[in-house]
Amino acid sequence: MTTDHDGKKMLEIVYWEEDGDTPPLYHHYQGQTHEQKAYLYLDLEKGTIETEVDREIGGAVTEDVWNKRTLRYLVSPYLSRRQANELMDDLLPLLQKVRDGMDIEWDGSNWVGVTTDPSVERFDSKIQDICSEALGEYCVWNAADYCEAIWDEHREILRKHGEKGLLKELEQEQERHLDGHLEPLYLTLVDEYIEQLKEMDDEEEEERGVR
Repeated sequence: MTTDHDGKKMLEIVYWEEDGDTPPLYHHYQGQTHEQKAYLYLDLEKGTIETEVDREIGGAVTEDVWNKRTLRYLVSPYLSRRQANELMDDLLPLLQKVRDGMDIEWDGSNWVGVTTDPSVERFDSKIQDICSEALGEYCVWNAADYCEAIWDEHREILRKHGEKGLLKELEQEQERHLDGHLEPLYLTLVDEYIEQLKEMDDEEEEERGVR
């Protein structure tokens, strides 16, 4: 943060490095039905803007979000690093207006974010609308669902070449996807898929043993 903006510091954007090949805002915890939500965060205390995965499970929120010292806006978990960075750049003027229209005060129990400018609500709504319209460029699939038609082929690869061989094949599958599609493919729950294939082989072995 460097220059003043109506008496308050200019916001600083925390950018993603753009050399990665996975969606930075996508995370699926093992055992959970859905992926984690992703948000654009405006930290009123630090004066920073960043996009990040919500690490909390079951709708829990952190103390700073609960007390509105950090504001958050839902974004697509399928955004690329470039898209996330561009979204933060585009929203900087509106986010600055929100920051300028809020203060942090002690309410007798906690430090909380409070609105000092009634126009903040309008800016806040506009920011969420823009975030909702930003569609991610990644095509994300559960590995088992995406590869359902070629399970037997993958089981054979797993038997002959082990997990490393199958992981290499899945990487090549993601590369082949780009030949006929504009969006890059990202396969998730790969470890669970490999375990599923192993269990299928074990079950067949047990059936042969019974016979």
